[in-house]
Amino acid sequence: MLEDLLKIYEKVPYTVKKDRLDDMLFGRHRDRIVEKVKDKVKEAIPQFPPLVTDTFNIFHKPDPQFLDDSQIAPEFRVNKRVLEKIMNTDTFSELKETTTLDDVNSAIATAILTERLYEELKSKLGEIKEHTEKIQQLRNQLPGKSGEDVKQALQQIEEHSRALQGIVTQGAVSVAVRKAQEEFEKVQNAMVALGFGNEPGKPVQVDPETAIKLASELKSNERLKKMVELLGKMRNLLKSTAKAKPRKSMLELHSITSGREIERLLPSEILKLRKYRVVFLRDYYEGRLLHYDLKRREKESKGPIVIALDLSGSMSGAKEQWAKAVSLATIDIAVKERRPWAIIAFDAGIKDVKVFRKQPKPEDVLGIMRIGASGGTNFEKPLKEAMKIVEDCREFTKADILFISDGDCKVGWEFLEEFTRFKRRRNVRVTGVLISGIPRIMRMFCDEVFALKERLDDKAAEAIFQRLV
Repeated sequence: MLEDLLKIYEKVPYTVKKDRLDDMLFGRHRDRIVEKVKDKVKEAIPQFPPLVTDTFNIFHKPDPQFLDDSQIAPEFRVNKRVLEKIMNTDTFSELKETTTLDDVNSAIATAILTERLYEELKSKLGEIKEHTEKIQQLRNQLPGKSGEDVKQALQQIEEHSRALQGIVTQGAVSVAVRKAQEEFEKVQNAMVALGFGNEPGKPVQVDPETAIKLASELKSNERLKKMVELLGKMRNLLKSTAKAKPRKSMLELHSITSGREIERLLPSEILKLRKYRVVFLRDYYEGRLLHYDLKRREKESKGPIVIALDLSGSMSGAKEQWAKAVSLATIDIAVKERRPWAIIAFDAGIKDVKVFRKQPKPEDVLGIMRIGASGGTNFEKPLKEAMKIVEDCREFTKADILFISDGDCKVGWEFLEEFTRFKRRRNVRVTGVLISGIPRIMRMFCDEVFALKERLDDKAAEAIFQRLV
């Protein structure tokens, strides 16, 4: 009896076998995961913290193994039943393909799934709490008991433990896992759209704290979530546009020379093969066949990209989201072709200016997305800022300026003359994108204007991308 009494105090709250490395990896993310879900968990239950740890381990470990029930404290065996039900779903297997041995994705999946589990089980929390408190009370009373009283108390503890394990159904767990998988996929796509990784399902190369914070922000910020989804779509469209664009040959005719280059023969030499075969073979042997001499043409370098993005009040909503997605997608062009990239956000004044000579960090992209649309419109100020960037930064000569707005405002003649001289001097080209307006003013300072109607579709974006790639 004494042995049974001692054993109940030796049992552990966690249910998945783990080692120091597992604890170290989870320790990197514990605070951020708990912070993400703590606001949701109104009723604190002791099962929750070890459940978070166990959930991380079943996602991260290649072949997670459970402890025997006899090793687990009675009130925590319910966690094992929950985890078994999670692992019994096909959806978990899909998630596991991405999370195994990837602590960042495992942490993101854990934060999302534990939150979803709470949503599905919150109606049962009172019942869970009641049985848990009974177990704890009975265990606390054990030192003062002896003989049959101890045996009866241990039996009651086991009864409450079994009741706890029966509360959670497979149906509720399956719904939670399915919802978590859908949310996890959206976060993965957002990571790719923002430049955290190359493809969904691949290891995420990013600061774990930033990734989990993003997962939380996407959940609560519908505007940001839509913008990120649209950016991902625009990046894919840009890739297909770049692939479809015909490539100019890098070889050009330099002169005519003699040799044995069969694939470059002049037509007269090919005729010789048909009528004077012996002569042809002799000339081939002696290297005297006439053929075109082709030289490799130097690849024409493309200029930097400067985006002037109107974020005045009238752009708020769908126009703002589309314009930001198109603007930020052009980062891919700049990175691939090693072109400096800058963005000027404006309304009646300058809201923000960012200049990048290498790939921006995802946090920088998010910062641009968070800039709100408000205020009036002024065209001269962003154009002057673009001039300043080009004039001050030598590498911005021959820049492509993309000017996006839905407005129409006065631009002074003196400034227009100054800007025209600047374009010639710095070999700058300006492409305007006017959303739902008359491009009368924009045509005064742009070399080309895309006048778009209310319909902001892929065709409009594709036309702009073709101009830049």
